[in-house]
Amino acid sequence: MTFDEQLTQAFETLTDRLRDDVDREVRRVIDELTAAQAERERIESDARERVARAASQEIASAIATARQQAHDEGREAGKEEGRQRGVEEGRRQGVAEGQRQGLEEGRQQGVEAGLRQGVEEGRQQAADEARGALEAAAAAVAAAQHAARTVDLAASARLAEAVRSIGRGKSLSEILDTLVTCAGREATRAGVWLVRGGGFRSWRAVGFGDAIDHEQRGQSVELSFDGAGVIADAARTNEAASGDGPGAPRFAALPPGRMGFAVPIAMSGQVVAVLYADQGNVAGLGTTNHEPGTTNAEPGTLNPEPSSVVWPDTLEVLTRYAARCLEAVTAFKAARALTERPGESDVHAPGSRDEVNLDEEASARRYARLLVSEIKLYHESAVVEGRRDRDLAKRLGGEIAHARVLYEQRVPPGVRRRADYFQDELVRTLADGDATMLELKA
Repeated sequence: MTFDEQLTQAFETLTDRLRDDVDREVRRVIDELTAAQAERERIESDARERVARAASQEIASAIATARQQAHDEGREAGKEEGRQRGVEEGRRQGVAEGQRQGLEEGRQQGVEAGLRQGVEEGRQQAADEARGALEAAAAAVAAAQHAARTVDLAASARLAEAVRSIGRGKSLSEILDTLVTCAGREATRAGVWLVRGGGFRSWRAVGFGDAIDHEQRGQSVELSFDGAGVIADAARTNEAASGDGPGAPRFAALPPGRMGFAVPIAMSGQVVAVLYADQGNVAGLGTTNHEPGTTNAEPGTLNPEPSSVVWPDTLEVLTRYAARCLEAVTAFKAARALTERPGESDVHAPGSRDEVNLDEEASARRYARLLVSEIKLYHESAVVEGRRDRDLAKRLGGEIAHARVLYEQRVPPGVRRRADYFQDELVRTLADGDATMLELKA
């Protein structure tokens, strides 16, 4: 098996493994979403039971009140019977006393009739109110179920579209930018922070305001490890982390009850960046400053607020999928550079010398572009500051020297003697066409 075939086979094996990892990750997320759906259904069932119990208690209370009123009515009836007997006895004692007792009896009968009517009306009103409460509770539960189903469908559609958008990325920058955009649709605020030594540097953020947001990555913001909160936790453990109050990053300034969520972006097992998101800018969960993830429930209905449960899971899926895409793009570029390496032999068929030279030069240009682009990607802030102060060589001397060693190990001496494509790429990509920015100053 030739060297190219071995590399091709290795690349295909790596691609299959990455695809299997993505499939397993998607299946795991689907299982988690299914479990979350079951949990929501259990919560809704508990809510229905609580409403039913409350209605039953109200009905029981109304029945007890009616029973007490009936008891009081019976007691009054007994009293009235005693008074009637007194009237009969009084009649025997005299007509005048009988007339007085007759008037009293009529008055008491009116009171008794009024009490009976009031008790009956009260009993009917209590029953009507209890039925109305049960009907309102049933309608609220039905509305909550409908809202939950609508939100779940919308969240699933956004997740699928976000996965497709990230998968279409052809470069590291494009994948990270798309991840931030998609995360901003799920949470109010989102951003990617690159791991840099003892701290972090912002890549791109949305929703935080002018102090943090920046469409151009040159306007980066530094963040110390101690002040990073859950961002530092995610970078340290390579696991998703959440927290509020003291656990949130200092720049987030989360109000009470709001949660910050961070997911590491790892390549080959090493965390290179962290996605941070929260919902700290809105009064209610489920809306964002960009494209709403969910809609609030109508007034008078139970709001299940599914986004407060689902959006961290969605962001973790998107972030880990983006990490796999970053690994795939990096592996593809490296494999392409290696498979396009010129032949080791200096003996060529007659008439093919010019074609071989062109292939060697094209391969050298691509490899130089790859090396310099990685310097710019991982040291964006230093590039911006170096252009401003015109001291790129001083700020990035070590990285440039290391990349040049890799370039010289990869590119044949004959190609390097004909042209210095690495230096040309440094001037074009890092120095923005001004070679004087790469000169060492005394």
